[in-house]
Amino acid sequence: MENNSLYKQYLNKGKETVVWNKILSLKEQVFEPQYLPDVLLILETMMERAAYNFGILVEALPDYGYVFENIEDINPEYNIFQRRGSNGSLSLDRINSLYNIYGHIPYSLAYYYKTIKEVDFRGNFPHWDAPFYLDQVYIYSFEVFLEINSISFLDDKDQHFALISPDEFVKENVSGSMGYGVLLSQKQMLDAPLINFGKELPFIDYLRLCFKWCGLVGLAFYEAEEIPAFITDMIDAIRPELMSI
Repeated sequence: MENNSLYKQYLNKGKETVVWNKILSLKEQVFEPQYLPDVLLILETMMERAAYNFGILVEALPDYGYVFENIEDINPEYNIFQRRGSNGSLSLDRINSLYNIYGHIPYSLAYYYKTIKEVDFRGNFPHWDAPFYLDQVYIYSFEVFLEINSISFLDDKDQHFALISPDEFVKENVSGSMGYGVLLSQKQMLDAPLINFGKELPFIDYLRLCFKWCGLVGLAFYEAEEIPAFITDMIDAIRPELMSI
């Protein structure tokens, strides 16, 4: 693989997943000087595209009757979506050093928090009584992330993870589990698996699933006949406006 062309390969439309899989196949080699600069550029581009997509969704979903709501006011500084401005920049070293005693935060999550301050898509379609939970994307702000995880680690755990989101039940003000987390590793990792989510997938693939279903991740678990035509039409209309990560 020509390491100096990784970023250029990634910028070829439709090649994003292929190039990312190539990068993951490098395993520990990816942190060597001949690869890492390109890989970090790709991560930065991924999260810029993710921020762009969330912005599109915030504008588009209400056109189809979706109502955003801070259910039970569980989000103290409620923002549906907010990028991290230059005044609120985060040091990658600070993020990486947070939980050294437990393991490394994956670069994917670190770059997410460097770019995005908050995403909270909880809400509903008032004219549709959804048969199951929509599991709207809701990723804690970095400040809430720090607060939640200050009490979440136990020394007797076999695996340590950082919580990033409530589960689909808590998002609807129903009693649920501790929520979704990202696995911490004793070695540096570009990406890491989600914990307590219904599918086994890493954080980057979770974001891809969010965009595939326009932020309503629970739709991934619906049968086709359970999704009404207006939702299908909405997804077909919005998806082409989103950028691949």
